[in-house]
Amino acid sequence: MALISALLLIMIVSLMAVGISSDTSMDVRIAGYQKFKAVSFGYAESGSSAATEILEENIFDAGWPGGIMSFSYPLLSGRYNGTVTIDDGDFYMKANPSNNRVVNMTGDIKADIIIQRLLSMLATGGAIQMSAGYEGVGKGAGAGGVHVIYDIETLGRGSDSAESLLGQHYRYVTN
Repeated sequence: MALISALLLIMIVSLMAVGISSDTSMDVRIAGYQKFKAVSFGYAESGSSAATEILEENIFDAGWPGGIMSFSYPLLSGRYNGTVTIDDGDFYMKANPSNNRVVNMTGDIKADIIIQRLLSMLATGGAIQMSAGYEGVGKGAGAGGVHVIYDIETLGRGSDSAESLLGQHYRYVTN
């Protein structure tokens, strides 16, 4: 009888050990997936930051000639190694309703960036006629400018097919 009780006790302890070890391996897998997700989120966040810089440069230069062009990160920041590929040189002027990728980043940052021009609107004071001091002739209030609203979506791609998608609205103000 004591032998049977001892065997039952050993069997119960063995089953508990197997259950605990499988639970531990599941925790390790979950932690690994969380790491992959955190890395992909970091890529998306870095790509989003770079997207605003690229958009500013594209607007300032009034577009870039040609279609597809590539340049290395040091033009953006000296801290990263990799290549930025622009699929369309004058994306700042286009609505991009089909959500086509505009920018692809490879290297230290792995991200696809979609930039859409949503709308442009006159700023307060823009295009309002006012009197011009002692001359009495009208002039436009040129200080108002225009607000151009862009939608920027960044898809960061990590290991093991982990992806993170970030979206932001970006307002560019002209004077």
